[in-house]
Amino acid sequence: MKKVLFIFLLLLLANFADAKSLKLVLQSGVDTTDIRIKQIVDLWRSYLASNPDSSFDNPYWSEKEKKEYKGFDFLRSGYQGDAIYKGFTPLLLSVSPKDNGYYKIKTAFISFDYQQELCIANVYAKKVKGKFQLFNALTINTKDWIKKTVGSITYHYSQDYKFNLANAERMNSFADSLQRLYNLKPVKADFYLGKDLDQLLKLDGLEFYMGMGNNFKISGFTDELNNIIFSGGGGEYYPHELVHIYLNPLFKNSNWILKVGLAVYYGGAMGHPLVWHIKRMNNYLSHHPEINLDTLYNFRYMDSNTNPQAELGGFLCMLAIQKGGITELKRLLSFGSSQDDLYEAIEKVFGIKREQCNSFLRKELNEYSR
Repeated sequence: MKKVLFIFLLLLLANFADAKSLKLVLQSGVDTTDIRIKQIVDLWRSYLASNPDSSFDNPYWSEKEKKEYKGFDFLRSGYQGDAIYKGFTPLLLSVSPKDNGYYKIKTAFISFDYQQELCIANVYAKKVKGKFQLFNALTINTKDWIKKTVGSITYHYSQDYKFNLANAERMNSFADSLQRLYNLKPVKADFYLGKDLDQLLKLDGLEFYMGMGNNFKISGFTDELNNIIFSGGGGEYYPHELVHIYLNPLFKNSNWILKVGLAVYYGGAMGHPLVWHIKRMNNYLSHHPEINLDTLYNFRYMDSNTNPQAELGGFLCMLAIQKGGITELKRLLSFGSSQDDLYEAIEKVFGIKREQCNSFLRKELNEYSR
């Protein structure tokens, strides 16, 4: 969920250069006179130059992980998405030996044009059958964690974590309800539990990212390609991210505000249900008459506890269901992904033209909050 807060900043920073043009820059401390270090540097350089934001049988990555995961590079399929390989220069900071023959490759992804660092990311290398291959950080960092399967969900948690079986069973019941409601089959998912989002992202390979260290709030994200959920402080029952896994494939061409809104409608956001956010947003808008909801894309920030675009998307989903149930909700989500498609969906479902959105949404928010 927190991922949404950075999406526009990422789009501004990235210049969307062709991934084939990624050229690795070495920090002076990287000792390539060591033959093993040089082999690993050459491996990472070759991978970055091999169009890493596309899906194919990349020869530089672990054969085991390629067989196990649809999106084998978690840096690409996880929190940052393709942004990490678009428009940022990779600066290799270090290559250091670790346990069991692994080497940690630490790289900063930097936009020199904007003097901005997107993240510091870690991947690993290990020699397999006489040749170095790349590996994700997550499985290495959590190799000693406990695994427990409840229904179709396999939970991963540290030795000192107190697992709550009741909440896990509640989560399984929520998955069952989505399956019945949308006539879906169970989806096997991996679910990583952590104290906060920062901890989980470090485990997943992001040693630093934009926004790290800000005020704690319950948050999480989903690696949809691999059906992996990360719950930072939300515990075993974190339905928002499970909605993405089950329902995003049904509405993959829908506008992102509505897709995130769908997860907020069914699963809440940042530890609170949609109604909590609606009341906060209505109160905020009552003190800010200058905000024009005719352009939803401009209402990007309210505060650190409510993401207005996601919550307005959830509110629109709620209004559609009130108007005509699941049939009307599916209709709302049946339009395309562009901004114009979003306004066309609102007009077709609610009979509201773009220039009427501000008055319509403010009126509906106020009435619902009362």
